[in-house]
Amino acid sequence: MREIFGILVTYNSDIQKLERNIESILDQVDKVVIFDNGSGNREDIAKSDIIGRCEVYYSDKNIGLGGAYNYWLNKYCQNYSYFVTFDQDTWIPSNTLVLLQSILDSNRNIGIVGPSFSRSNSSTTEDGKVLDTYTIIQSCCLFRTELLQKVGGFNEDYFIDSVDFEYCLRVGKAGYRVVKYDGVTIEHSLGSAKRKFGINYYSHNCLRNYYIARNHRHISSTYFMDFPYFILKKNFFFVLHILKVLFLEMDMKKIKCLFKGLMNKSYE
Repeated sequence: MREIFGILVTYNSDIQKLERNIESILDQVDKVVIFDNGSGNREDIAKSDIIGRCEVYYSDKNIGLGGAYNYWLNKYCQNYSYFVTFDQDTWIPSNTLVLLQSILDSNRNIGIVGPSFSRSNSSTTEDGKVLDTYTIIQSCCLFRTELLQKVGGFNEDYFIDSVDFEYCLRVGKAGYRVVKYDGVTIEHSLGSAKRKFGINYYSHNCLRNYYIARNHRHISSTYFMDFPYFILKKNFFFVLHILKVLFLEMDMKKIKCLFKGLMNKSYE
C-alpha cells in the first residue's frame, strides 16, 4: 500500500497560483488528484503542464466539497494509508507532509492532523507541539484512510461550509483524536478581507452565508450532546457572524440567506 494521495478541489482558479500550489504539493505525495467543480476556465486548466502531471476530473457542475472529495476517495482510498485535502489556494512549505505523517505514524489513536494557519506566512519546524482540538480547517489536513470504513465519507449535503468540521466531529465521536501540529504553519485566506469602523473582518457571498447558517444549525443539533462546550463556543461565534453581516456589511440579501439557512429552507 502506498502512503499519501492528495485531493485538490478547484473552482475558477487563478491558473498561475494554482500551478505554484500544485508544484509545492507534487513532491510530497505519491499522487495528486484534482476535482474541478464546473469551472469556467477548464480549458486553461487543461493546457497547464504542471496540472497535467495530476489526474483531473472535470465536473459539468459544482457539486460541492464533500461530493468532490468522495469521488476520489471512492476511487483510490483502498490504495493509500493516508489522504490529504487542499484548497486551490493552498501553498505548503517543503517537509510539511513528512512532519504531519510522522505524527499519525507515531500514534494510532490520532485520526486527523492538521497545520496551524496564518494570513501572511508559512513555515515548518520539528520542534512543534501536538495540540488536541475538536475541529480543523481541511486545507492540508492529513487523514487516515481507515476512517472511511469507521465513519464513512464526507457529508455531501453540506456542500461547502463546515464540511471539514462535521467530519472532524464524527471522527472524534468514533474515538479518534483530532490534533493540530503547530510546527507547520501554512498561509490560508478565510474570505475577502475588509475593514470598516476600524474593524478588520472577512466577507462571504450570499450562498456561503446560507450554508454557514444551515450547516451550523445541523452541527449544533447533531453534536451538542457529544461536544457541548464546542457547540456553545461555535454558537457564540455564529452570533458574532450575524452581527458582522448586520452592522458591518449591512447587506439584507445576506441576512435573508442566513435566516433561510437557519430555517432549513431552500436557497432558491
